[in-house]
Amino acid sequence: MGLCDDERNTGIYWSLYRITKLIRDWKERKEKYPPYGTEQILALVDKLWPAFLCDQKNGLHWVMGSSSSNTITCENEHGGKTPWQVAMIYHCEKAYKVKEKDEDDPFKPRDSVFDATKMVSIPYLLQQNGEWAKGYIFEIYQEMEQMIYYLRRYNDEFQKGYPELNDLISKIQGACFEIFANEDDYAKAYIIHEMLEKMYGPRYPYDEENWDVVTKIMVQHCIHHDFTRLMKKDLKDLAVFHVELVKAYVAARTRHEHNWIQDEELLQLRMTLICEFSHSIHEYEHIRKDVLKQLAGSALDEAVPVMALLMTKKAIEFKKLKKEKETWEVNDWRLNELNVYGYGGSHDMYDFVKGLKDQIPIPDPVPEKPKKKKKSKAKKR
Repeated sequence: MGLCDDERNTGIYWSLYRITKLIRDWKERKEKYPPYGTEQILALVDKLWPAFLCDQKNGLHWVMGSSSSNTITCENEHGGKTPWQVAMIYHCEKAYKVKEKDEDDPFKPRDSVFDATKMVSIPYLLQQNGEWAKGYIFEIYQEMEQMIYYLRRYNDEFQKGYPELNDLISKIQGACFEIFANEDDYAKAYIIHEMLEKMYGPRYPYDEENWDVVTKIMVQHCIHHDFTRLMKKDLKDLAVFHVELVKAYVAARTRHEHNWIQDEELLQLRMTLICEFSHSIHEYEHIRKDVLKQLAGSALDEAVPVMALLMTKKAIEFKKLKKEKETWEVNDWRLNELNVYGYGGSHDMYDFVKGLKDQIPIPDPVPEKPKKKKKSKAKKR
């Protein structure tokens, strides 16, 4: 499907609009420690609007008049649509679509269906540790790709008419590459998102009637929340999980020409990974019981004892770690004197004290003795 110059021009307008909103939201957060190279990206992004609008031709203005005083048409006026025209066309088209909307339209997008794989997007994962800049940088890079689609779709006069914009896009992508190449978190977010899509399976989210037992468990217990916690894991560990999952997918498709997602070995691996890192399963016994109940009688019926053993093991480990963490939190008030050693605050307390516990023993709090109740003396009559 081809694109006319008017569609390309309009597409660039809206891409720049979304970038402007991203930058505004980013600056409002006032993040203190952005990644190295962020200032360069922000400086380049500030030049995008001037590069785009200043390159638009306006030679016919003296003949045809200004866009803000003329009737708006679908024709490509003055060498490119103006901000007034693009904004007004958007509002009018939106109003006409509401008026003419057919509720029984089979092509109507099903935006109302919840999709966990879209919710746990790469920008969302990058922002889990409070480092919002990383997520915004990725979204800016995505918008650069969108602008490239419109600007460089054809090697024609339209593309050659925006030399400065072309140059800026390349510089911004280069600055993004420098950050991507030096920050492990981008690789983590990519791997986690890829794993998430494979774990839910190709029939998710629309083909609900044909979901396998693993997908049903993930949906019912909102396992997608547990994927966000994987950002705290080491990149090498995540790579091992991802490679194992990809190999299982390839093997399943080799063994089965059709319905390969129901392959028993692949199902068991997907369920094993859920048991491996799902905090909700580790923490709550009623969820573990429900999961085992769903597995019984399913394609993973024979694997129930293995899964039960794995979940029990992980539950014990989780309980132990939780108790240990609570112990350090109780002693938090005793750690003020550790400022001299570089103690940075309660959010770093657990990891910091864990490394110092052999050097600086912290006594357990002494329980208070229960107060004796005074015996009430009965008045003599």
